[in-house]
Amino acid sequence: MTTPPPVVTPRREGRLLIVVCPWCQHEHVHGGGESPGDGDGHRVADCFGDNPGYVIREDRIASQIAEAVARRNRQSEQRAELAAARDRGLAARHQTKLNHPPRT
Repeated sequence: MTTPPPVVTPRREGRLLIVVCPWCQHEHVHGGGESPGDGDGHRVADCFGDNPGYVIREDRIASQIAEAVARRNRQSEQRAELAAARDRGLAARHQTKLNHPPRT
């Protein structure tokens, strides 16, 4: 009787799926396609002797939440960069006014 392959839930990073191998306990990286669920399926685990591999089954809701959080973080970083650039510009203009008093 053969052992059925265990089901693992990956962590998505862009188009990659990262799983903790149930056989060697190390992270393995697999292609995951464009959308959650595109990378689902059986994988061969060549890392640890004779084993049945594992089945990747992505949690679509968790992946969608993670993608939304990552997108929001990128947008927040962009807003912070724009605000910092604006503040540097205002400070430079203020400094220029201090160095060059108005003519009378």
